[in-house]
Amino acid sequence: MSTIRDILDEIDRLAREIPDGHALPAKVIDDLQLLVDKAESQKAVIAVLITSLLKKIESPGQDIRYHQAGMEKDGVKVGYSGRTIDTQIVSPYLQRTFPRVAPSESGWVTRSLEQPHPYTLDYQGKIRNLDVRRVFLSLLDDLENQRIAGRECLHALISLLYSKARTYPTEAIRITPVPTLTISLIVEALERLFTMRTSSFLPVIAVHTIYELLARHVERYDGAELLPLKSHTAADARTKSAGDIEVIRQGKQLWECVEVKHRIAITQQHIERAFLKIASLSTERYLIVTTANPEIHAVDAQPIRDRIDEIRRTHGCEFIVNGVIPLVKYYLRLLPDLSEFVNLYSTNLINHFSQSSLVRQEHVVQWNELSLEIMSNKPNR
Repeated sequence: MSTIRDILDEIDRLAREIPDGHALPAKVIDDLQLLVDKAESQKAVIAVLITSLLKKIESPGQDIRYHQAGMEKDGVKVGYSGRTIDTQIVSPYLQRTFPRVAPSESGWVTRSLEQPHPYTLDYQGKIRNLDVRRVFLSLLDDLENQRIAGRECLHALISLLYSKARTYPTEAIRITPVPTLTISLIVEALERLFTMRTSSFLPVIAVHTIYELLARHVERYDGAELLPLKSHTAADARTKSAGDIEVIRQGKQLWECVEVKHRIAITQQHIERAFLKIASLSTERYLIVTTANPEIHAVDAQPIRDRIDEIRRTHGCEFIVNGVIPLVKYYLRLLPDLSEFVNLYSTNLINHFSQSSLVRQEHVVQWNELSLEIMSNKPNR
């Protein structure tokens, strides 16, 4: 395993120092570029391909298409454990170097790639993007038939990943305090941002940003600690969290919690699931907020009120159901300088963009444009 790690370190260094130091046909470069362009939605494919290339470089005689140790070819076991290499070396490397395209654990966790079948051209796993499927399987076929070299292919792939990373935005727009800045302008900008495609994490960052500022300026939060955001896509059971936003105090007890939903009206089931997470804790307040309008399913309105009253009487926790925008509006009124929210939200978007693909480049670009509109007090209606 140390040999594979050394190979990866060497090729990573070469990819940074001599990006074009490989001799591959233009078609192969085009295929690799396609994978890099799709990498944020095809993280598992990138991890599995890098793992396969590393194994081919280390063990040229290994048929890398047979990616599980128990796989047989003509009645003989010929496989290797790709998942082990990925989990121990490749995914940690991606998480350090290219976090936007890194699987949280391993590429082999993905159902489309964990199937117990070799990655031959007729592979039965359902890689949904047909272009990605074609390129991924044809590259492995070319490697096995010695039409391309594993070392040059990996060098080119990592070089392209570095090239893509250099196009990412790294600085947030910052605005100066202006008398014309109003809560309504900020709210309008957020509402427009939240309508973007794949924007479910953006309201979570907005509410977390609000809490960062409450911790600075509002007496209620003196002595409290706001925990960092965890992965929005990971299950709460895995992250050990009670909600998206957690505030602790007095011996690390969960004191206040917020669950943020996007375009989902709140039902009684949401209340029940949230209560189960804090039933054994002394949590004082639990907010469930959503970008949906209306916030609550009409049929559940009275049952939710009844259940919230019951939890308050029997447990002591105050449950609050609200919209994200009304919540932001209310808390913005408590801040001494509205530009502080705009600037901190910009910074947080950039930080999360650099850490994962939950925030996309178009989200950052759109918010930067909206920030400039806010500063000039000329919203683009």
